[in-house]
Amino acid sequence: MDIYIILCLIVLILVGVVALILQMIGPIMGFLGVIIGPLVGALVGVILGFQKNDKNRMKLEEERRSFFKNLLMHEATESIELIAGVVNLIPVDAWNSIVNSGDIALFKDKAIDLSDTYFQIQIYNYEAKRVRDAIEEVNLHPETTDASHASKLKGRFNELMKPATLKRLEDLKEWLTELKAEPITVTTKVTGNLTVIGPDGKEK
Repeated sequence: MDIYIILCLIVLILVGVVALILQMIGPIMGFLGVIIGPLVGALVGVILGFQKNDKNRMKLEEERRSFFKNLLMHEATESIELIAGVVNLIPVDAWNSIVNSGDIALFKDKAIDLSDTYFQIQIYNYEAKRVRDAIEEVNLHPETTDASHASKLKGRFNELMKPATLKRLEDLKEWLTELKAEPITVTTKVTGNLTVIGPDGKEK
């Protein structure tokens, strides 16, 4: 009988302790709920904001890449026509804009080739100016100027500089044409595997 009373008292004490603990935890849980709720909402908002900003950044980069791609195509076409003629300087406005602004990084897979092409164009214009200055000097002062020097400069320019620069520009134009003519579309299959579908409808 005494043991039964003791057990009942222990059970009552435990029930009281549990009730006291629950009373103490209740306000704490309510307080945590007040804090955690807004924090979770803010975190979700920040994540969604970053995702939207990332999409906007990618869209802006694609628009800039397309703009400079068209600009380079225009200058490459014009430069090829100029090289085919007499000793002409070729335009570098688009190149200067892309290089000086750092937008050459938009063409990550082709940045080194573009940089080499830009350097080749700079050399071409430098040599073209030397040839034109030498020819002009002969025309202005034929009696005191060595005409053979200008002739050698022009011959070497036509033999070496023109073909090398023309090759660079034609390769650039071909690459830009492929970028325009063959856009890549990324799609997902029902299985969830990522695949790249070309303009011909075949997987790549």
